[in-house]
Amino acid sequence: MALDLDIIRLKRVSSEVVVKLRSLLKEEVAQMLTMSEYHGFRKCPLSKKFIGEIIRFHDFDIDNIQLEIVHVDRDLRHEIHLHKKANAVAVCLDTADGFPGPRLARMFFHDRWLEVHAGDVIEIPARTPHGFTVSTGGRLFFLSAQSPPIVGIDESDDYFVLT
Repeated sequence: MALDLDIIRLKRVSSEVVVKLRSLLKEEVAQMLTMSEYHGFRKCPLSKKFIGEIIRFHDFDIDNIQLEIVHVDRDLRHEIHLHKKANAVAVCLDTADGFPGPRLARMFFHDRWLEVHAGDVIEIPARTPHGFTVSTGGRLFFLSAQSPPIVGIDESDDYFVLT
């Protein structure tokens, strides 16, 4: 029951963050994004200022949730992983959200690779094997919402590679 509630709340928060992203100009979105490398992905946490009001409305403790924009621009088939504690929701972004749409993008979920498309909302319960990749020339931007955060305040990392 708690798992379902966490996923439902993460989906609601994600939906509202996407609406907020859509209200921004492309230039504003670009200014927010300072990407860093993480297990082959590029990612940028959204600021507490940007997400604070949304999080409070959904009764999340600001330290118990992480929202980030993730960019996949290379073959990451070797990065199938799971999070032992974190539940996550991924929302595939596109031009309506201020990002280039997915191209040649796939996700590993449980035991197989699936194509991903703009607007897909993917529920990833803790301990679920998953991963994202693109073929040569491909790209994928997605919003990732996790609770608890995959990288904790104490710098612990809830990311366990399976391949």
